[in-house]
Amino acid sequence: MRDYEDFSEAYEVAKTIEIVTKEGFRGEEGQMQVRIEILQGLRNRNYSVRWLRKEYFHLQPAYPVIEGKHEAKAGDFSVWVPLSDMPWVDEGNEDQAVQRALSWLRDKGA
Repeated sequence: MRDYEDFSEAYEVAKTIEIVTKEGFRGEEGQMQVRIEILQGLRNRNYSVRWLRKEYFHLQPAYPVIEGKHEAKAGDFSVWVPLSDMPWVDEGNEDQAVQRALSWLRDKGA
């Protein structure tokens, strides 16, 4: 095992799960795409969860502008945005962390 003592925290992504909710979630309408990353602490070996949601945007790049016109065309983009108000998960193994995260999503009506 590598030495991570020089850093305050270090994690390895043990598993990534993407979920599409069936209907409204957290008071919102429509489906939502959620990414659950199961992280293993490389110092304490416990498992935690990083929660993200997929957001979609239609953007017009500002540059370059040639002769007063945008050179790049507008397009659709998506990014994974952290969900900071999700519960903390701290489990002793990967399967327990996955089950805790999925259980929480089910309880919230996903």
